Amino acid sequence: MKYFLLFTLIMSSSAFSNEVDETMRLAIQGDANAQFKLGQIYDKVDECELGISDKYQICIDIENSYGVTEDDAVAFKWYAKAAEMRHVKAQLYLAAMYEKGYGIPENDALAVKWYRKAAKQGDVKAQNNLSVMYENSEGVSKDLVRAYVWKSMAKTQGYEDAKENIEITKSKMTSKQIAQAQELALKCWESEFKDCD
Repeated sequence: MKYFLLFTLIMSSSAFSNEVDETMRLAIQGDANAQFKLGQIYDKVDECELGISDKYQICIDIENSYGVTEDDAVAFKWYAKAAEMRHVKAQLYLAAMYEKGYGIPENDALAVKWYRKAAKQGDVKAQNNLSVMYENSEGVSKDLVRAYVWKSMAKTQGYEDAKENIEITKSKMTSKQIAQAQELALKCWESEFKDCD
């Protein structure tokens, strides 16, 4: 029994090593999905710590089972490569890393840039987080109209956090701002998130 367990452990670690090697090969060749996966493999933090998990997601600490040393700077490098290739989840993770300062110095302006790129591709978490950046004047000038627009996009697509928080944003706005935001939100929705500013 003892030898069977040892054999199973060796074989599973070998399988993980082969998977990492294959993912690395594909990433080096420019495969955005492989680059994103490498980012996840090396990432020390998870969606909960990055602030991009769903509100009702149960967050648990899962050990890295790939046998690599976790390194946020390496994760950042791979997320950045995938994000440049328009990988929407990589853009979201990159934005969150800039916002939280994981693997790189905190930079809210760059967080906004990457949240916006992912938001314009329809990612509801990016849309919601971008709205928060506008609402709290983080990396951009405070703009309740744009905060409402992006929260509205996430809400329309069923994102629970946005559904709960849009009324809070609305309560801070004048009736003129609300009318302007609703008009811009319609334009944004009809343009499939391309014309939202």
